[in-house]
Amino acid sequence: MPSQRMNSSILRSKDSASHTSILKGFFVGLSGQSVLFRVFNYGFILLSAAALAYLHQLGSTSGLYISTYYYDVMMHGLAGVMVGYILSWFLGCIACARGFNHLSGLRRIFDVLILSLIVGVAWEVFEYVF
Repeated sequence: MPSQRMNSSILRSKDSASHTSILKGFFVGLSGQSVLFRVFNYGFILLSAAALAYLHQLGSTSGLYISTYYYDVMMHGLAGVMVGYILSWFLGCIACARGFNHLSGLRRIFDVLILSLIVGVAWEVFEYVF
């Protein structure tokens, strides 16, 4: 009787392993991080996104984008840092989902820089067209 329970639990874990590995990577990020560190990352991303949305709304409604040149430059810089941070977190999630414990520092920096440049160019094209 106990062997049947064990076999059925093994079968269930094998079936759900492919689905949970992606979710594990998405929710956990890099393995070895403490729960407090992960909560800090999510909180930092949400707080930063809320601050950027507030600053954008403030600049749009009060005309700071038009009247103050450096406001637009500041917002582009802050948004670029935010995009880089989110891309770094996302690459860590993908690495964890694929079973890697960590990405090398230089590889992650290179990947984040290239992806940030792609997102930045796409954003500038979007701003120009619309």
